Amino acid sequence: YGYTVWQPLATEFSIRALLHYRERGGKMDVIFQTHVPMDFEVNIREIAALNPLAVYHQGTQGDGFFEAGQSHILRDRIKYMQSLGLKAGFATHVPEFLQQAEEEDWGCDFYMACLQNTRKNGKGEKSTSVTGKARKTVEFDLSDRALMLDTIKKASKPCIAYKILAGGQIFLGKKPEQYRETAAKAIREVYENIKPGDIATVGIFQRDKDQLREDADLVCEALGV
Repeated sequence: YGYTVWQPLATEFSIRALLHYRERGGKMDVIFQTHVPMDFEVNIREIAALNPLAVYHQGTQGDGFFEAGQSHILRDRIKYMQSLGLKAGFATHVPEFLQQAEEEDWGCDFYMACLQNTRKNGKGEKSTSVTGKARKTVEFDLSDRALMLDTIKKASKPCIAYKILAGGQIFLGKKPEQYRETAAKAIREVYENIKPGDIATVGIFQRDKDQLREDADLVCEALGV
């Protein structure tokens, strides 16, 4: 199915797994997400040594910098990553933060753009991912999708759309026989609304079924290939 890129969190486990994979002849590229519990610069130097395709700053922490009026910290971190020869960007759950980086010409190489904004739609309340106040469930407002898709289309740099299935919440209230078409509809919507050269990414859980195969089939159907 042509899977060529893995998007891991840059934990010690993921790094060991990647090294083991490469020792066995694996050729898949990686786009790393920074690992917040580690010292940032130490984490980035470890990442740079692995020659990834790209790296992006973790979204929850980055959104927190914006909300605290400290977006300059994130901007400086992007520049630090680039100073080590890395293609660098940041993830965000909030369209306005991506727009700010564009307006201020941060020079990001790309953006990770979440289609779901966990703030209450239209009320500007802080995201649970930013406040750190965990809830038993995170309720996504599906109307958020159009806001971020519009932002992606207007961005001057490539974007990687994520949470394209709303963390599985698009299936709530659906019958099992409706799952495939529900996922297919969501995937088609994304590919119809991102720019040429943009990417859509989705998490998988392989324990109960072969989601890698299923997702590939759905994307091929959406793209007509």
